[in-house]
Amino acid sequence: MKIIFRYLKYILTSKSYSSIQGPFIFNLMKNVIFKKERNDDFLIIEKLRKRLHLDSTQIKVSDFGAGSKINQSKTRKIKDIAKNSAKNKKFGRLLYRLTKYYKPDNILELGTSLAISTAYLAKGNPNGKILSLEGCENTAKIASENLKKLKIK
Repeated sequence: MKIIFRYLKYILTSKSYSSIQGPFIFNLMKNVIFKKERNDDFLIIEKLRKRLHLDSTQIKVSDFGAGSKINQSKTRKIKDIAKNSAKNKKFGRLLYRLTKYYKPDNILELGTSLAISTAYLAKGNPNGKILSLEGCENTAKIASENLKKLKIK
């Protein structure tokens, strides 16, 4: 397993993918991982992320997973949740490109949080169906509002 992880780390951090011989990996690297694109979907989602980073509203959080290593409190500010729980822009765009490339019919997301990654997945394949689960009722309400703002069903 260590060898596989080292190889994947090398591939993801190397500047060139021309030495990759397997056609599946080559196409994945060329068309998804190293692909650079700008589009309006990214701008819309990042605008939402910025709004969440400024939101000082406190909510009561029910944590059903491993819990937060950063904040053990049962009440958290939305901006802290957005900062610590949401996938960053780089990985959000990777999720978008993976979804756009493979066009899955069904996607299951566990732990929606504020729905940033859900938005990237949904915008990547508007015709796919996403089932996104969030255990915390208050966080789920905010995620639902965020998806409505982005016109995602």
